[in-house]
Amino acid sequence: NAENTDISQLGAVYPFKVYSAQDPLVTPFYTRISSQLVNQSNTLNDGYGWTGLVNRYTGDSYWGNGSPSSPWGAGPWFLSSMWYGLFLADRADATPGKSDIDAHRNILSLLAQHVGPVGLGAEQIAPRGIPSMAAPFNTGSLLYPGQNDFSLETAWPNAWESMSTFVDSVMAFLHYEPDAPANTMRIAPKLPTAWSTMTFSNVTLANAALGQTHKATITLTEAAGGSGNQTLTITNTSGFALNFQPTLKLPSGRSACSVTVNGTPTGYTPDISGRLSINAFPLATGAAGGGATTTVLIRTVPGASPDWNHSGAVTIQDIFDFLSSWFTGNGDFNGTAGSTIQDIFDFLAAWFLGC
Repeated sequence: NAENTDISQLGAVYPFKVYSAQDPLVTPFYTRISSQLVNQSNTLNDGYGWTGLVNRYTGDSYWGNGSPSSPWGAGPWFLSSMWYGLFLADRADATPGKSDIDAHRNILSLLAQHVGPVGLGAEQIAPRGIPSMAAPFNTGSLLYPGQNDFSLETAWPNAWESMSTFVDSVMAFLHYEPDAPANTMRIAPKLPTAWSTMTFSNVTLANAALGQTHKATITLTEAAGGSGNQTLTITNTSGFALNFQPTLKLPSGRSACSVTVNGTPTGYTPDISGRLSINAFPLATGAAGGGATTTVLIRTVPGASPDWNHSGAVTIQDIFDFLSSWFTGNGDFNGTAGSTIQDIFDFLAAWFLGC
């Protein structure tokens, strides 16, 4: 607590994964960073509307506030802002709802407005001028010839750090982890509220032992209207035999009622944060050259699911398995923190309703 607050303190979570994002040792870092470094409602720094973007450390004078000691009026940092967003994207795996992944998307949306004509950002963003300052600081005289915005101020050699992190930030929505020894692609995608669908093309896994380079196109779509139903399609563009294991984030308050892979019920494991880890399955290969599509469909219900044994389908076996749990005191279907006769009535009502 005696150290100055610095964005790099998030490194304990991302990228080094020493601690989880919700570890009590991490909470003080996050609390200080979110209150001291994140521009809240335009109250920090130069007043140019950088709400949600991030300083490097407490008292970061390179951002500037138009004072004589810091006259440049420079803006937030690409890298610091994305680092904070990547922490939130990582935390979104453990927190219910979409607020963390929404904040990550908001950060990227703000930064994307300030990339150059070839899609690159630089080290820092800066406005055109500072209205409260005398010339030349309140004019465009600091701009390069032909430049109409001072967004790409300073340190082009640092573009590698900012823009490689931009790639990581976009990939965080897919959360792809290649597992070549198991010949398996693993993903844990998170759709922000503003998107109903997202597609990633040419997702790659190189299996040197087999001499194969796998490529797939992955699309996740969430149905409108609050049903929470999700469709995941994976096109095996290389055509080699490949396994796939997705972990999907369901909307708050909803549970999986059925999970199918190409129409066949498939087992899964839910967790308390609303994630659904679906058992690994082989992708369709199709004819030579690939192009076969595998479709995963998740139907959800509000509250607890009658698919008690998480087999991917509501069957008579769910009744036997629920009653077995109930008699051992683990049949709290309605969330009242205890197994009562009402749990039986509520479970059976849900079972007969089905998916």
